[in-house]
Amino acid sequence: SVCILANVDAPHCLMLGYDANGLPISSPSDGYHTRNGTNGVKFVQRTPYSEFIHSTLHEVKNLFSTMRMPAESCLEYIEDRLRVLYLKTLVVNNIVRSTLPTTPPTTPIFQQNSLIKTQIANIAAA
Repeated sequence: SVCILANVDAPHCLMLGYDANGLPISSPSDGYHTRNGTNGVKFVQRTPYSEFIHSTLHEVKNLFSTMRMPAESCLEYIEDRLRVLYLKTLVVNNIVRSTLPTTPPTTPIFQQNSLIKTQIANIAAA
């Protein structure tokens, strides 16, 4: 199975993949997998670092420990940040869906990912 990881803070996609035996699909040292027509698709074995989540967690820690905010207020802040994350994913989803050409269901996921990466790069360059 394959999971496409899209970074909502930067226009960038990676793939997290596992083979039929449940083993992670590993990449060579350059990070690009080249077997079975997947040339140019970058697989990662771990999810990449998220600046959004990192900053949210540090802010919650500061709100609670430095500013002595009650736990309920910290939870409200986390809920607000989760809403922001959800809205960012909706925006990325809508942009990708509106700019991608319709691909037949038989198109391999690796080719679809290449199309998504190209479209996101074009959006970022605009």
